Amino acid sequence: MAPRRSNHEGSIYQRQSDGLWMGVAHLGYDSLGKPLRRYVSGKKRTEVVKKLKDLRRKIDDGLLLKDEDVKVAELFERWFDDVMRHQIAPSTFSNYQTVVRMH
Repeated sequence: MAPRRSNHEGSIYQRQSDGLWMGVAHLGYDSLGKPLRRYVSGKKRTEVVKKLKDLRRKIDDGLLLKDEDVKVAELFERWFDDVMRHQIAPSTFSNYQTVVRMH
């Protein structure tokens, strides 16, 4: 049995209908709260693992954002949650969020 994947790491499964391996990556939610997902597929599990890693890398680098719908507030929110939360102290994190929200 494969080990459990972490949250937001995606999932990999094999379809019963045709035996194709599928990988799913979670992108976030749209304005209505509906989950946004991207799918990859392949004949072998190892192929899907590689494709899913590439997709996760693109998502983490911000390459899959829709440019026409992105607001500055959303970019700051994503930057705070994905990058800054892991690099600075909690008090500094809170202070930065307050500065961005007020200005």
